[in-house]
Amino acid sequence: ADVVVWDGDPLELTTWPEHVFIRGTEVPQDTRQLRLRDRYKNFTPGEVPPAYRHGPTPPGATP
Repeated sequence: ADVVVWDGDPLELTTWPEHVFIRGTEVPQDTRQLRLRDRYKNFTPGEVPPAYRHGPTPPGATP
């Protein structure tokens, strides 16, 4: 069965689903965009993977 557990009246605009079950399995409430935001929000330039760096690698720098 499909079930949605709300934090209030489901007809109110300010109500959000707390849990969603589809065919008896809980569906995570996060999105790819939120996971990427959390992954990259507190990085330093040296921690960024080489594929995401812009421009050529400066001489003497480790790629």
